[in-house]
Amino acid sequence: MWTLETNPPFHTFFLRYFIKIFSDSEIIVRSTSLFFALISIFLLYKLALHLFDKKTALFASTLLALSGTHIFVSTEARAYSLIFMLSIFSFFLFYTIFYKENFKKNYFYIFSIVQTLLFLSHLTILLVPIIQFLSLASFQKKKENLLLFLKAHIFPILLFFIWFVPSVLAKWNLSTFNGWFFNYDTKMANIFTTFIAYFVVSDVSSFLQTLIILLLLGLLFFLYHTFLRKPALRPILVSLILWAFFPALLSNLLGIYVPKYSLFALPALYILIGYAISHIENSTLRRAFFLVICFLHLGPLLALVSTPVYSAYKHTQYIEKHETENSLVMTLPFQESLVLSRYFKGHSPVIGFYPYPDQMSLNERIVRHNWQSAPIDDEKLDALMKRYIASKNIVFYTTYQKKDDMIYDWFIKNGWTVQEGPVAGNYVSIYLFEFHAPENH
Repeated sequence: MWTLETNPPFHTFFLRYFIKIFSDSEIIVRSTSLFFALISIFLLYKLALHLFDKKTALFASTLLALSGTHIFVSTEARAYSLIFMLSIFSFFLFYTIFYKENFKKNYFYIFSIVQTLLFLSHLTILLVPIIQFLSLASFQKKKENLLLFLKAHIFPILLFFIWFVPSVLAKWNLSTFNGWFFNYDTKMANIFTTFIAYFVVSDVSSFLQTLIILLLLGLLFFLYHTFLRKPALRPILVSLILWAFFPALLSNLLGIYVPKYSLFALPALYILIGYAISHIENSTLRRAFFLVICFLHLGPLLALVSTPVYSAYKHTQYIEKHETENSLVMTLPFQESLVLSRYFKGHSPVIGFYPYPDQMSLNERIVRHNWQSAPIDDEKLDALMKRYIASKNIVFYTTYQKKDDMIYDWFIKNGWTVQEGPVAGNYVSIYLFEFHAPENH
Protein backbone atom coordinates (compact mmCIF):
# COMPACT_ATOMS: atom_id res chain seq x y z
CA MET A 1 0.00 0.00 0.00
CA TRP A 2 2.95 2.35 0.59
CA THR A 3 3.49 2.52 -3.19
CA LEU A 4 0.00 3.93 -3.73
CA GLU A 5 0.46 7.08 -1.67
CA THR A 6 0.95 10.31 -3.61
CA ASN A 7 4.32 11.07 -2.05
CA PRO A 8 7.29 8.95 -0.92
CA PRO A 9 6.81 7.25 2.46
CA PHE A 10 9.60 8.48 4.75
CA HIS A 11 7.50 10.89 6.85
CA THR A 12 4.62 8.41 7.04
CA PHE A 13 6.92 5.62 8.23
CA PHE A 14 8.56 7.99 10.70
CA LEU A 15 5.20 9.00 12.19
CA ARG A 16 3.97 5.41 12.27
CA TYR A 17 6.82 4.22 14.48
CA PHE A 18 6.90 7.45 16.48
CA ILE A 19 3.25 6.88 17.39
CA LYS A 20 3.95 3.27 18.34
CA ILE A 21 6.73 4.35 20.70
CA PHE A 22 4.88 7.31 22.25
CA SER A 23 1.17 7.85 21.55
CA ASP A 24 -1.26 9.11 18.91
CA SER A 25 -2.42 12.16 20.84
CA GLU A 26 -2.55 15.38 18.83
CA ILE A 27 0.11 17.10 20.93
CA ILE A 28 2.56 14.20 20.66
CA VAL A 29 2.06 13.71 16.91
CA ARG A 30 2.31 17.42 16.09
CA SER A 31 5.31 17.91 18.37
CA THR A 32 7.52 16.30 15.72
CA SER A 33 6.75 19.13 13.29
CA LEU A 34 7.44 21.71 16.00
CA PHE A 35 10.77 20.03 16.73
CA PHE A 36 11.75 20.11 13.04
CA ALA A 37 10.71 23.78 12.85
CA LEU A 38 12.91 24.78 15.79
CA ILE A 39 15.88 22.95 14.27
CA SER A 40 15.16 24.75 10.98
CA ILE A 41 15.57 28.15 12.67
CA PHE A 42 18.91 27.08 14.13
CA LEU A 43 20.09 25.59 10.82
CA LEU A 44 19.10 28.72 8.90
CA TYR A 45 21.16 30.82 11.32
CA LYS A 46 24.16 28.52 10.79
CA LEU A 47 23.70 28.52 7.01
CA ALA A 48 23.45 32.32 6.72
CA LEU A 49 26.47 32.69 9.02
CA HIS A 50 28.33 30.14 6.90
CA LEU A 51 27.60 32.07 3.69
CA PHE A 52 27.71 35.71 4.86
CA ASP A 53 27.94 37.19 8.37
CA LYS A 54 26.35 37.29 11.82
CA LYS A 55 23.98 40.17 10.99
CA THR A 56 22.57 38.30 7.99
CA ALA A 57 22.20 35.17 10.12
CA LEU A 58 20.34 37.00 12.90
CA PHE A 59 18.00 38.79 10.51
CA ALA A 60 17.21 35.66 8.48
CA SER A 61 16.61 33.34 11.45
CA THR A 62 14.51 35.96 13.29
CA LEU A 63 12.27 36.42 10.26
CA LEU A 64 11.83 32.66 9.93
CA ALA A 65 10.90 32.49 13.63
CA LEU A 66 8.26 35.19 13.04
CA SER A 67 6.93 33.64 9.85
CA GLY A 68 3.27 32.73 10.18
CA THR A 69 3.65 30.29 7.31
CA HIS A 70 6.52 28.50 9.04
CA ILE A 71 4.60 28.40 12.32
CA PHE A 72 1.54 27.06 10.51
CA VAL A 73 3.39 24.09 9.03
CA SER A 74 5.08 23.47 12.39
CA THR A 75 1.66 22.71 13.92
CA GLU A 76 0.62 20.17 11.28
CA ALA A 77 1.33 16.45 11.47
CA ARG A 78 2.55 16.57 7.88
CA ALA A 79 5.86 16.47 6.03
CA TYR A 80 6.32 20.18 5.31
CA SER A 81 8.21 21.06 8.50
CA LEU A 82 10.52 18.09 7.92
CA ILE A 83 11.10 19.29 4.34
CA PHE A 84 12.03 22.75 5.66
CA MET A 85 14.64 21.27 7.96
CA LEU A 86 16.09 18.81 5.43
CA SER A 87 16.30 21.38 2.62
CA ILE A 88 18.21 23.86 4.81
CA PHE A 89 20.55 21.12 6.04
CA SER A 90 21.03 19.93 2.46
CA PHE A 91 22.08 23.39 1.26
CA PHE A 92 24.37 23.83 4.28
CA LEU A 93 26.23 20.65 3.36
CA PHE A 94 26.10 21.52 -0.35
CA TYR A 95 27.82 24.88 0.22
CA THR A 96 30.31 23.35 2.66
CA ILE A 97 31.42 20.66 0.22
CA PHE A 98 31.18 22.31 -3.19
CA TYR A 99 31.64 26.03 -2.49
CA LYS A 100 33.94 25.97 0.53
CA GLU A 101 35.56 22.85 -0.98
CA ASN A 102 35.61 20.91 2.28
CA PHE A 103 35.76 17.38 0.89
CA LYS A 104 35.83 15.42 4.14
CA LYS A 105 34.27 11.99 3.68
CA ASN A 106 31.98 12.51 6.65
CA TYR A 107 30.39 15.55 5.00
CA PHE A 108 29.96 13.64 1.74
CA TYR A 109 28.25 10.68 3.42
CA ILE A 110 25.98 12.89 5.53
CA PHE A 111 25.06 14.89 2.41
CA SER A 112 24.13 11.68 0.59
CA ILE A 113 21.98 10.56 3.55
CA VAL A 114 20.19 13.93 3.73
CA GLN A 115 19.53 13.83 -0.02
CA THR A 116 18.11 10.33 0.41
CA LEU A 117 15.70 11.53 3.09
CA LEU A 118 14.73 14.47 0.89
CA PHE A 119 14.01 12.18 -2.06
CA LEU A 120 11.84 9.99 0.17
CA SER A 121 9.90 12.85 1.78
CA HIS A 122 8.01 14.66 -0.99
CA LEU A 123 7.93 14.74 -4.79
CA THR A 124 8.32 18.52 -5.04
CA ILE A 125 11.55 18.41 -3.05
CA LEU A 126 13.24 16.78 -6.04
CA LEU A 127 13.80 20.37 -7.17
CA VAL A 128 16.45 20.78 -4.46
CA PRO A 129 19.16 18.64 -6.14
CA ILE A 130 18.16 20.09 -9.53
CA ILE A 131 18.69 23.64 -8.21
CA GLN A 132 21.98 22.59 -6.63
CA PHE A 133 23.21 21.00 -9.84
CA LEU A 134 22.22 24.03 -11.96
CA SER A 135 23.94 26.45 -9.60
CA LEU A 136 27.03 24.25 -9.44
CA ALA A 137 27.18 23.81 -13.22
CA SER A 138 26.89 27.59 -13.72
CA PHE A 139 30.18 28.46 -12.01
CA GLN A 140 32.01 25.23 -11.27
CA LYS A 141 35.09 24.86 -13.48
CA LYS A 142 36.21 21.54 -11.99
CA LYS A 143 34.44 18.63 -13.65
CA GLU A 144 35.43 16.32 -10.80
CA ASN A 145 33.24 18.38 -8.43
CA LEU A 146 30.23 17.89 -10.70
CA LEU A 147 30.99 14.18 -10.85
CA LEU A 148 31.28 14.09 -7.05
CA PHE A 149 27.87 15.76 -6.76
CA LEU A 150 26.34 13.17 -9.10
CA LYS A 151 28.07 10.37 -7.19
CA ALA A 152 26.44 11.59 -3.96
CA HIS A 153 23.04 11.02 -5.58
CA ILE A 154 23.47 7.44 -6.78
CA PHE A 155 22.12 5.91 -3.57
CA PRO A 156 19.27 8.48 -3.13
CA ILE A 157 18.10 7.97 -6.73
CA LEU A 158 18.21 4.17 -6.40
CA LEU A 159 16.07 4.22 -3.26
CA PHE A 160 13.71 6.77 -4.77
CA PHE A 161 13.09 4.59 -7.84
CA ILE A 162 12.41 1.57 -5.63
CA TRP A 163 9.35 3.54 -4.48
CA PHE A 164 8.65 5.57 -7.62
CA VAL A 165 8.44 2.81 -10.25
CA PRO A 166 5.93 0.60 -8.34
CA SER A 167 4.02 3.77 -7.42
CA VAL A 168 3.64 4.85 -11.05
CA LEU A 169 2.65 1.34 -12.15
CA ALA A 170 0.07 1.08 -9.36
CA LYS A 171 -1.54 4.39 -10.38
CA TRP A 172 -1.26 3.85 -14.14
CA ASN A 173 -4.94 3.05 -14.75
CA LEU A 174 -6.27 5.55 -12.23
CA SER A 175 -7.28 9.15 -12.85
CA THR A 176 -3.73 10.26 -12.19
CA PHE A 177 -4.16 13.73 -13.65
CA ASN A 178 -7.45 14.33 -11.87
CA GLY A 179 -5.72 15.65 -8.78
CA TRP A 180 -7.41 18.53 -6.99
CA PHE A 181 -4.21 20.63 -7.25
CA PHE A 182 -4.61 20.72 -11.05
CA ASN A 183 -8.11 22.15 -10.52
CA TYR A 184 -7.05 24.72 -7.93
CA ASP A 185 -9.05 27.96 -8.16
CA THR A 186 -6.79 30.13 -10.33
CA LYS A 187 -9.05 33.15 -10.68
CA MET A 188 -7.05 35.09 -8.11
CA ALA A 189 -3.85 33.00 -8.26
CA ASN A 190 -0.63 34.18 -9.89
CA ILE A 191 3.08 34.37 -9.21
CA PHE A 192 2.59 37.33 -6.85
CA THR A 193 -0.03 35.58 -4.70
CA THR A 194 2.29 32.56 -4.48
CA PHE A 195 5.08 34.68 -3.04
CA ILE A 196 2.68 36.53 -0.73
CA ALA A 197 1.55 33.16 0.63
CA TYR A 198 5.17 32.41 1.55
CA PHE A 199 5.03 35.18 4.13
CA VAL A 200 1.44 35.12 5.40
CA VAL A 201 -1.06 32.30 5.91
CA SER A 202 -4.28 34.28 6.12
CA ASP A 203 -5.94 36.72 3.76
CA VAL A 204 -4.36 40.15 4.22
CA SER A 205 -5.19 43.65 3.05
CA SER A 206 -4.24 44.90 -0.40
CA PHE A 207 -1.94 47.40 1.34
CA LEU A 208 0.04 44.62 3.04
CA GLN A 209 0.16 42.60 -0.17
CA THR A 210 1.53 45.64 -2.01
CA LEU A 211 4.22 46.12 0.65
CA ILE A 212 5.32 42.48 0.27
CA ILE A 213 5.54 42.81 -3.52
CA LEU A 214 7.49 46.08 -3.21
CA LEU A 215 9.84 44.34 -0.77
CA LEU A 216 10.50 41.54 -3.27
CA LEU A 217 11.01 43.97 -6.17
CA GLY A 218 13.42 46.01 -4.03
CA LEU A 219 15.24 42.79 -3.13
CA LEU A 220 15.64 41.88 -6.80
CA PHE A 221 16.99 45.37 -7.56
CA PHE A 222 19.51 45.07 -4.71
CA LEU A 223 20.60 41.59 -5.84
CA TYR A 224 21.12 42.81 -9.40
CA HIS A 225 23.46 45.58 -8.25
CA THR A 226 25.26 43.25 -5.83
CA PHE A 227 25.72 40.75 -8.65
CA LEU A 228 27.38 43.44 -10.78
CA ARG A 229 29.57 44.88 -8.03
CA LYS A 230 30.74 41.69 -6.28
CA PRO A 231 31.82 39.00 -8.75
CA ALA A 232 33.15 36.80 -5.94
CA LEU A 233 29.62 36.41 -4.53
CA ARG A 234 27.99 35.50 -7.83
CA PRO A 235 28.05 31.69 -7.35
CA ILE A 236 26.38 31.98 -3.92
CA LEU A 237 23.87 34.57 -5.12
CA VAL A 238 22.89 32.54 -8.19
CA SER A 239 22.35 29.47 -6.02
CA LEU A 240 20.23 31.35 -3.46
CA ILE A 241 18.20 33.12 -6.17
CA LEU A 242 17.47 29.78 -7.86
CA TRP A 243 16.46 28.28 -4.52
CA ALA A 244 14.27 31.27 -3.64
CA PHE A 245 12.49 31.87 -6.96
CA PHE A 246 12.75 28.85 -9.25
CA PRO A 247 10.25 26.56 -7.39
CA ALA A 248 7.43 29.13 -7.48
CA LEU A 249 8.12 30.08 -11.09
CA LEU A 250 8.15 26.47 -12.24
CA SER A 251 4.97 25.50 -10.35
CA ASN A 252 3.15 28.53 -11.80
CA LEU A 253 4.31 27.64 -15.32
CA LEU A 254 2.88 24.15 -14.78
CA GLY A 255 -0.44 25.65 -13.65
CA ILE A 256 -0.04 24.55 -10.02
CA TYR A 257 -0.74 27.50 -7.73
CA VAL A 258 -0.61 25.70 -4.36
CA PRO A 259 2.06 27.60 -2.36
CA LYS A 260 2.87 24.78 0.08
CA TYR A 261 4.45 22.73 -2.72
CA SER A 262 7.23 25.29 -3.17
CA LEU A 263 7.39 26.48 0.43
CA PHE A 264 10.89 25.06 0.93
CA ALA A 265 12.11 28.16 -0.98
CA LEU A 266 11.28 30.42 1.99
CA PRO A 267 14.63 29.96 3.84
CA ALA A 268 16.54 31.23 0.79
CA LEU A 269 14.28 34.27 0.57
CA TYR A 270 14.95 35.10 4.22
CA ILE A 271 18.71 34.74 3.75
CA LEU A 272 18.59 37.13 0.79
CA ILE A 273 16.40 39.60 2.69
CA GLY A 274 18.69 39.35 5.73
CA TYR A 275 21.72 39.94 3.53
CA ALA A 276 20.08 43.00 1.94
CA ILE A 277 19.15 44.48 5.34
CA SER A 278 22.64 43.89 6.74
CA HIS A 279 24.08 46.00 3.91
CA ILE A 280 22.13 49.14 4.76
CA GLU A 281 25.02 51.31 5.92
CA ASN A 282 23.11 53.63 8.27
CA SER A 283 22.52 51.61 11.44
CA THR A 284 19.35 53.55 12.39
CA LEU A 285 17.87 53.05 8.94
CA ARG A 286 18.90 49.37 9.02
CA ARG A 287 17.10 48.77 12.33
CA ALA A 288 14.05 50.69 11.16
CA PHE A 289 13.84 48.70 7.94
CA PHE A 290 14.19 45.42 9.84
CA LEU A 291 11.40 46.48 12.24
CA VAL A 292 9.14 47.32 9.28
CA ILE A 293 9.66 43.82 7.86
CA CYS A 294 8.99 42.31 11.29
CA PHE A 295 5.81 44.39 11.42
CA LEU A 296 4.71 42.87 8.10
CA HIS A 297 4.95 39.48 9.78
CA LEU A 298 3.44 40.37 13.17
CA GLY A 299 -0.12 41.18 12.05
CA PRO A 300 -0.76 37.89 10.26
CA LEU A 301 1.24 36.05 12.95
CA LEU A 302 -0.93 37.38 15.80
CA ALA A 303 -4.06 36.51 13.83
CA LEU A 304 -2.73 32.98 13.30
CA VAL A 305 -1.78 32.23 16.90
CA SER A 306 -5.02 33.70 18.29
CA THR A 307 -7.41 31.94 15.90
CA PRO A 308 -8.16 28.20 15.78
CA VAL A 309 -7.08 26.70 12.48
CA TYR A 310 -9.66 23.93 12.61
CA SER A 311 -11.48 21.94 15.27
CA ALA A 312 -14.00 19.16 14.70
CA TYR A 313 -15.63 19.77 18.09
CA LYS A 314 -17.97 22.47 16.77
CA HIS A 315 -19.43 19.93 14.39
CA THR A 316 -19.42 16.89 16.64
CA GLN A 317 -21.04 18.74 19.55
CA TYR A 318 -23.72 20.19 17.28
CA ILE A 319 -24.51 16.77 15.78
CA GLU A 320 -24.57 15.06 19.18
CA LYS A 321 -27.13 17.64 20.34
CA HIS A 322 -29.41 17.42 17.26
CA GLU A 323 -29.13 13.82 16.07
CA THR A 324 -32.10 11.41 16.04
CA GLU A 325 -32.51 7.64 15.94
CA ASN A 326 -32.56 7.76 12.12
CA SER A 327 -29.89 10.37 11.42
CA LEU A 328 -26.70 10.00 9.43
CA VAL A 329 -23.40 11.88 9.33
CA MET A 330 -21.90 12.26 5.85
CA THR A 331 -18.71 14.04 4.82
CA LEU A 332 -16.92 15.04 1.62
CA PRO A 333 -14.07 14.42 0.98
CA PHE A 334 -14.52 10.90 2.27
CA GLN A 335 -11.27 10.76 4.27
CA GLU A 336 -12.64 13.41 6.67
CA SER A 337 -14.70 10.58 8.16
CA LEU A 338 -11.52 9.63 10.04
CA VAL A 339 -11.57 12.95 11.91
CA LEU A 340 -15.31 12.88 12.66
CA SER A 341 -15.21 9.25 13.78
CA ARG A 342 -12.40 10.00 16.23
CA TYR A 343 -14.20 12.82 18.04
CA PHE A 344 -17.88 12.07 17.50
CA LYS A 345 -19.51 10.48 20.59
CA GLY A 346 -23.03 10.10 19.23
CA HIS A 347 -24.78 7.03 17.80
CA SER A 348 -25.36 8.14 14.20
CA PRO A 349 -23.23 6.29 11.64
CA VAL A 350 -20.44 8.35 10.07
CA ILE A 351 -19.70 7.77 6.38
CA GLY A 352 -17.47 9.47 3.85
CA PHE A 353 -19.00 9.96 0.43
CA TYR A 354 -17.06 7.63 -1.86
CA PRO A 355 -18.09 7.39 -5.54
CA TYR A 356 -16.24 4.27 -6.66
CA PRO A 357 -17.84 0.77 -6.60
CA ASP A 358 -15.09 -1.28 -4.95
CA GLN A 359 -14.53 -3.35 -1.83
CA MET A 360 -11.31 -1.72 -0.68
CA SER A 361 -10.66 -0.82 2.95
CA LEU A 362 -10.83 2.82 4.01
CA ASN A 363 -7.03 2.93 4.33
CA GLU A 364 -6.52 1.77 0.75
CA ARG A 365 -9.19 4.13 -0.53
CA ILE A 366 -7.40 7.02 1.14
CA VAL A 367 -3.95 6.29 -0.27
CA ARG A 368 -5.39 5.70 -3.75
CA HIS A 369 -7.80 8.60 -4.00
CA ASN A 370 -7.30 11.24 -1.29
CA TRP A 371 -5.46 13.51 -3.77
CA GLN A 372 -8.02 13.16 -6.55
CA SER A 373 -11.32 14.88 -7.19
CA ALA A 374 -14.25 12.48 -7.42
CA PRO A 375 -16.20 12.91 -10.69
CA ILE A 376 -19.52 11.10 -10.91
CA ASP A 377 -22.46 11.47 -13.31
CA ASP A 378 -25.97 12.40 -12.12
CA GLU A 379 -27.44 8.93 -12.56
CA LYS A 380 -24.76 7.19 -10.48
CA LEU A 381 -24.87 9.96 -7.89
CA ASP A 382 -28.62 9.56 -7.52
CA ALA A 383 -28.36 5.78 -7.07
CA LEU A 384 -25.51 6.09 -4.57
CA MET A 385 -27.21 8.78 -2.50
CA LYS A 386 -30.46 6.84 -2.29
CA ARG A 387 -28.54 3.85 -1.00
CA TYR A 388 -26.68 5.97 1.58
CA ILE A 389 -29.74 7.76 2.99
CA ALA A 390 -32.36 4.99 2.88
CA SER A 391 -34.67 5.34 5.94
CA LYS A 392 -32.78 8.40 7.22
CA ASN A 393 -34.76 11.47 8.23
CA ILE A 394 -31.82 13.79 9.01
CA VAL A 395 -28.42 13.93 7.34
CA PHE A 396 -25.61 16.03 8.82
CA TYR A 397 -23.27 16.85 5.95
CA THR A 398 -19.80 18.43 6.25
CA THR A 399 -17.89 19.82 3.27
CA TYR A 400 -15.15 22.28 2.35
CA GLN A 401 -17.43 24.00 -0.16
CA LYS A 402 -20.38 26.24 0.58
CA LYS A 403 -21.37 26.55 -3.07
CA ASP A 404 -21.21 24.33 -6.16
CA ASP A 405 -21.22 21.18 -4.06
CA MET A 406 -22.75 18.13 -5.77
CA ILE A 407 -24.04 16.55 -2.53
CA TYR A 408 -25.63 19.80 -1.34
CA ASP A 409 -27.25 20.32 -4.75
CA TRP A 410 -28.58 16.75 -4.76
CA PHE A 411 -30.38 17.23 -1.43
CA ILE A 412 -31.98 20.50 -2.55
CA LYS A 413 -33.01 19.01 -5.90
CA ASN A 414 -34.70 16.09 -4.11
CA GLY A 415 -36.77 18.26 -1.79
CA TRP A 416 -34.76 18.12 1.42
CA THR A 417 -34.81 21.25 3.56
CA VAL A 418 -31.53 22.61 4.84
CA GLN A 419 -30.38 24.33 7.99
CA GLU A 420 -26.85 25.69 8.17
CA GLY A 421 -24.80 24.55 11.15
CA PRO A 422 -21.63 26.07 12.63
CA VAL A 423 -18.49 26.52 10.56
CA ALA A 424 -15.52 24.66 12.01
CA GLY A 425 -12.19 26.42 11.74
CA ASN A 426 -10.99 29.68 10.36
CA TYR A 427 -7.97 29.23 8.12
CA VAL A 428 -9.40 25.86 7.16
CA SER A 429 -13.18 26.23 6.97
CA ILE A 430 -15.42 23.17 6.92
CA TYR A 431 -19.16 23.77 6.68
CA LEU A 432 -21.93 21.76 8.30
CA PHE A 433 -25.42 21.44 6.82
CA GLU A 434 -28.38 19.75 8.50
CA PHE A 435 -30.73 18.28 5.89
CA HIS A 436 -34.28 17.19 6.76
CA ALA A 437 -36.06 14.64 4.58
CA PRO A 438 -39.25 15.58 2.69
CA GLU A 439 -42.54 14.10 3.92
CA ASN A 440 -42.71 11.51 1.13
CA HIS A 441 -39.20 10.15 1.85
